[in-house]
Amino acid sequence: MNKNYVMLKLSDSELHWYVANTCRQEKKIKQRLDSMGIENFIPFQQIARKIHGVDKLIERALPEKYKKDVRKYRARFDEIYKENCLKHTKPYSGMKELIDELYHQGYKLAVVTNKPKVNAVTIVNHLFPNKFMYVFGNTVYQPKKPHPCLVQLAMQLMESNKNETLMIGDSNVDIETAINAKIKSIGCEWGFRGKEELVQAGATYTVSKPSDIKDILK
Repeated sequence: MNKNYVMLKLSDSELHWYVANTCRQEKKIKQRLDSMGIENFIPFQQIARKIHGVDKLIERALPEKYKKDVRKYRARFDEIYKENCLKHTKPYSGMKELIDELYHQGYKLAVVTNKPKVNAVTIVNHLFPNKFMYVFGNTVYQPKKPHPCLVQLAMQLMESNKNETLMIGDSNVDIETAINAKIKSIGCEWGFRGKEELVQAGATYTVSKPSDIKDILK
């Protein structure tokens, strides 16, 4: 494959599910919610496979009597996560090596995520300094995935055409984004969704570990 290759995506609600593991953030968030008087908090991992987006994640996690105040708790969640987004956050096994190898081979790398841009930039720059040309996160100025606008912007800025571009992600939203952008996709089976969802969504390829991605690029 031509090396005008774009790696796009850190997962939908958080940047974590396929590139970096931030699941341990839940303990800190639970402590803060406890301090706000919220009891019987439902563990995120019990519901994360079924939903996309932080708003819905928080709504499902909150006990019934608190659901009417989702916006208030989302604002607090954002404050907490911004303060703690690097704690317990690390790349999945093999991901750092893959990113380093692709970078040194001359591949052009970018990130597109529905995560707030400020957090996405912080995490990517911390875990993979100077490896990604662009990091696009959610702002008020453009629609979220699966709308292809940020993927198309990344391609334009990196001067990469559709035949030279792959989107790598772990959910049906990522695969749908690739389809909408008319590019090929790689579905990562180690996220919260799994191979079945990725195949059903129309992933061009699926992989079970980061090193498998190199085989597809040969």
